[in-house]
Amino acid sequence: MEKKEIIAALQTGSYEVKHEQDCGCTFDWHVAGEELIDGCETDCCWEGYVLYVAGEAVAEHVRYEARKVLAAGIAEDDIPDDIWDKLRISDIVEQGESPNCDAHETTRREALINWLMVGEYDISRDDVRGFSNEYSIILRAREKPRKNSRKVSIRWANDILYSGDAATKAYNNVRIE
Repeated sequence: MEKKEIIAALQTGSYEVKHEQDCGCTFDWHVAGEELIDGCETDCCWEGYVLYVAGEAVAEHVRYEARKVLAAGIAEDDIPDDIWDKLRISDIVEQGESPNCDAHETTRREALINWLMVGEYDISRDDVRGFSNEYSIILRAREKPRKNSRKVSIRWANDILYSGDAATKAYNNVRIE
């Protein structure tokens, strides 16, 4: 697509802004000393907004990166500020939110569930003071692995990964025994 076609489409509103994300990370959950480590290896993990004209990516703004023009012959100044504003994604992370994209958190959670299902550890919970946001997840090594059910593994993964929400801070930890 030529520069004048792209600019004309931007001026007439014939464009689309899409929220996109991708996670190529792998996770190797393991216990190291007294810590539970996700062992994240990243290949490509991002979240942002992409500007499309006639199905062609023209520009993007990826979280934690500068905005970028993708179409040849187009300069940043060729794209109006109001369109750049639509591509803006905040670098600020609120309490209870992850600094990673949803695809990353989904992949991370699923890897933890699968690791818990292997059954090398007996999983329990200590509610410390009885508040729903204050607890310890206890991983107790088993002499012989015994598979944990998916349902139980999901519940414990949710507890392990809980980081609070906009109104409630999490006071949780993992204790290895």
